[in-house]
Amino acid sequence: MRFLTSAVLIVIGVWCHAVLAENNASNSAEEGFRRMTFYQDEASKLSASWIYKGLEKQRGILAAKTQLGISEFVFDEDTYKATGYVMELERRRKENDPAASFYYGIYNWRVCSGFESGSKGQFDSDVKYCWLDSLESLKVASNAKIAEASFNIGQMYEKGWGVLSSKLVAADWYVRAAQQFNDSGSRDEALISIESALNAVHDHPAALRLKNMLLK
Repeated sequence: MRFLTSAVLIVIGVWCHAVLAENNASNSAEEGFRRMTFYQDEASKLSASWIYKGLEKQRGILAAKTQLGISEFVFDEDTYKATGYVMELERRRKENDPAASFYYGIYNWRVCSGFESGSKGQFDSDVKYCWLDSLESLKVASNAKIAEASFNIGQMYEKGWGVLSSKLVAADWYVRAAQQFNDSGSRDEALISIESALNAVHDHPAALRLKNMLLK
């Protein structure tokens, strides 16, 4: 349910944005959009990592409300804030900001997991699009040498989340993550990434070479 709450935030937020942009919405909807844009403006003053931390906090609050029996479809100040923060993160992602792309990809990853576990095959195309959205965001971050993004892409290919499962492609991404971790001085994370590559493809040449180099 925690993940589904996040998914509902995105869906309702985007829907509300579209309705308000194309139609003369009701006063209550206009007020809702005003609150969302207020929080988007608040988030615009924060770094991408702090926006993500704020979203994690809001996700916890909304999950607690759900457990208390408060409907996840009721928009209140907490959902306005979470949606506004997502809107700002997505705005930066669309500008190919590496950090925002990484955190958007990770946050959206949670949304995709919620869709997949809750859809029961009813929304397969939406689930796939959701995963691809995360993939494209993580690729922007990976190209900016954010090693965690490369590692996450490896996981997507290993598990077949939104993409055709391929242990070889997964291993290639794990090796890329290892190289990026090593370049940034994170040797332990680099070795973990190499082991992930070798678990996927036990004789992966690049993984073996990099492992030997790091263990010398």
